[in-house]
Amino acid sequence: MHLPSSALFKAINLDKIRKVFPQLDANIDLLSHIQNYEYKNKKIAAVSLFHRSALVFWPTDKSGIQSFEKLEFLGDSFLNYFVAGLAMSLYPNFSEGELSKLRASIVGTEHLAE
Repeated sequence: MHLPSSALFKAINLDKIRKVFPQLDANIDLLSHIQNYEYKNKKIAAVSLFHRSALVFWPTDKSGIQSFEKLEFLGDSFLNYFVAGLAMSLYPNFSEGELSKLRASIVGTEHLAE
């Protein structure tokens, strides 16, 4: 698996991101608290907190500002895996179709937003 290289993280301009998102450090602190994990490199946490769709709000100079939307793909895959495994263990008599509907209802955007 190829994750973003350290060179890409070095190119991220946290000061520029903070100007657009002044709440960035507070959000990283909250994320650290929720995960019970201290980020040594806040750039890693920063890229996980915004989506490519947010880039429409950035200034015209986007140098040093990146979205790692591929991390969202990876996160969605893990979420689907864990929910599917839990559903199978809680509902062993469900068919594949029933399990798929249950998983989809749990990981769907509306339910996750709630």
